[in-house]
Amino acid sequence: MKRTIGAIAVCLCIAPTAAVAALPPAPIPAASPSPAVAEFADPAMAFKAAPGFLKIYVPPHDPANFEQPTVVAGFVKNPGKDDQLLLTISMQNWDGFNLDGFEGTNENEMRGQVQSLFVSRKERAQLANGMPAYWMVILVGSGFSSQKWYEYVWLDGMRAVTVAIKSRLGAVSEKDARDDLAGLTAVAYPRNRQ
Repeated sequence: MKRTIGAIAVCLCIAPTAAVAALPPAPIPAASPSPAVAEFADPAMAFKAAPGFLKIYVPPHDPANFEQPTVVAGFVKNPGKDDQLLLTISMQNWDGFNLDGFEGTNENEMRGQVQSLFVSRKERAQLANGMPAYWMVILVGSGFSSQKWYEYVWLDGMRAVTVAIKSRLGAVSEKDARDDLAGLTAVAYPRNRQ
């Protein structure tokens, strides 16, 4: 079962998330041998996954230095089933807070990388603690391989961060995806942190 989780997670992570500009994210390794707390925290963000999500092991990474877009955390719900959800947290270097500039650049680059990608909706939003973000609903693929991605994208002054739920089309509603991401907060990155 753990190998199945890992294989499915790798397949879903090969496609880029909204924070991926030039390169697809690194594949997520297999699930950890023992259940880990389904949360992630670093100097500028915190996330606690909704009940039912299992944490996938991702090697630790320097939170302030990304040579390319990188998956820093992953979670899976209903592994191996038709309604499986993969939740990823991806980061890349991006200096400043021009969210509109990043979102536009990123969206254009995603369209150049992923066939049959359609951003069905994007809107200004806020995370639970008020951090400005974009909420995006993205359709990828066609036919039986169609996926729907729900993503929050924001900038913390040093990085562009994307938290995405990816699933088979119809496996999760937008309301449920928002509920699954309700435990997400972020602040400006503390640049002078030692």
